[in-house]
Amino acid sequence: MRVMEIVQRNRDLLQIVAALGLPRRRAGRLEGGGRIVGEACHFIDLARSIAGAPITSLTVVSSHAEAADPVDDIAMVSLGFANGGIASIQSLANGHPAVPKERVEVYAGGAVAVIENWRRLRLHGLRGGSGPLAQGQDKGHRACTAAFLRAVRDGGSDPIPLDEVEEVSRWSIRAAHLARGGTIERDA
Repeated sequence: MRVMEIVQRNRDLLQIVAALGLPRRRAGRLEGGGRIVGEACHFIDLARSIAGAPITSLTVVSSHAEAADPVDDIAMVSLGFANGGIASIQSLANGHPAVPKERVEVYAGGAVAVIENWRRLRLHGLRGGSGPLAQGQDKGHRACTAAFLRAVRDGGSDPIPLDEVEEVSRWSIRAAHLARGGTIERDA
């Protein structure tokens, strides 16, 4: 992926910005752990993968509509990584449906990659420019499934190491908890 070319330039000064704009869910909002555990967790996982280093800190700020309890479908999750990289993930359920629901920006080494709804890639500071990613949306599910099946069939290593899956799961659950009462956590 061309995005990783940017990351390899200067991984320790990496900044990742991800916006997840989804329709507001009124009923059953906390089923399955809520919006952060159910959906933003994938962006926490993506940020962890791009950063290439363990998560070391977490800050969550969530919306408080009309003095009600905090909600986790309008929240900002900030992550710090062991290599000095940072990520900001915004789960926004209060936008307009005409805006693409997912946007990822990666900044490193004087270059920027912008992924728009997993359909278009814009590169700044790298040759190769911008354009469609593939026919239709490509979030990497086929490639990940194929890598997993190859590992099972051939006895290879896991495409995503189990310790990273556990790490991202722990931080995602903490983020959801903090969205309902928020503070900063470090070194979990």
